[in-house]
Amino acid sequence: IVAGVALESLAKHGKLEAQPACDWTGKIPLPSIVAQFYHEVGPVDITIESYGNPWFFPRLSGLWEFQDGYLWNGFNEPLPDWPADWLVVAGEGGAAFILSIARGVVLCGVHGPGLLTPDEVFPDLNTMAICLGKLGSIFAEAGNELTDEQCLIRPKYRDKALAELRRWLGSDAAATSAFSSLGF
Repeated sequence: IVAGVALESLAKHGKLEAQPACDWTGKIPLPSIVAQFYHEVGPVDITIESYGNPWFFPRLSGLWEFQDGYLWNGFNEPLPDWPADWLVVAGEGGAAFILSIARGVVLCGVHGPGLLTPDEVFPDLNTMAICLGKLGSIFAEAGNELTDEQCLIRPKYRDKALAELRRWLGSDAAATSAFSSLGF
């Protein structure tokens, strides 16, 4: 059911198609949870407009290349502080959505001089897709009405976004934390 909702949430923002594991170009084995996500949901270079920078989900065949700047630097050398358990599965400007392969959770961290300590934001890939898709739809529907004169999200859209996050994350605390981690 959750994969179906993730598919529905992302479909409003771009192309989806089941992608076979053989599309993976990585130098590590494809994690089974990532293979399942791309088989069931299958984002194909989806961009979701947001309050700030858009969120981006690469296709499976581009996911390994998407690690550039995280797992390795511009000289193709591995970054020593990057945990082997982490895989960047989506991005937003300088922020990375990082799957902890062993735990299955998604972290969000800001990229700068290194990666600042990421926060656990989503319990799994499908919930991340649902939440970002739903938030993107709210922001798109609001259009120019999304923000006030100070460029802050208007209370009615903030409340709507928090309610959607609460629905999928299960609590006010988790919704507020996710909203904050996403930079809102």
